[in-house]
Amino acid sequence: MAFEEIETVTKTNQPPMAKLTYMRPKVRGTGQSKPGTEPQLMVSIPTTVCGAAKAERYVLQLGTGDDLGKIRITGSTSEAAIKPRELMHAFVFSFGYVPRLGDDMFDDERGVVRKIDDSTFEIKVAASLFPPAPGKSK
Repeated sequence: MAFEEIETVTKTNQPPMAKLTYMRPKVRGTGQSKPGTEPQLMVSIPTTVCGAAKAERYVLQLGTGDDLGKIRITGSTSEAAIKPRELMHAFVFSFGYVPRLGDDMFDDERGVVRKIDDSTFEIKVAASLFPPAPGKSK
């Protein structure tokens, strides 16, 4: 009798995944969306990828052309850049309202994340989440 080794997918052999959420803030206790608020983009990256990041503030960049469907979170010295919250297992980047996304909300989208350098992280997501700017083609 012959045996064949088969592939298995466990938590330890999967690539690191980032979580993206673009939802309206909720009211504590009720779980309802706050009336009149705009959606907020939040990106969570595991500390296994960004635990030794050098920058304190970050900006969001969207890929165009051949990089459509990729987003980058890059270190910046600008005061307008955001500071991530450091949790036990993830860094959470709260980018706030993104006018390019409008009111098209999504929750719990995941994408493979990789570290480009000590202050740049790239996430591959569905290109439909971040459409090209109006008037620009692929």
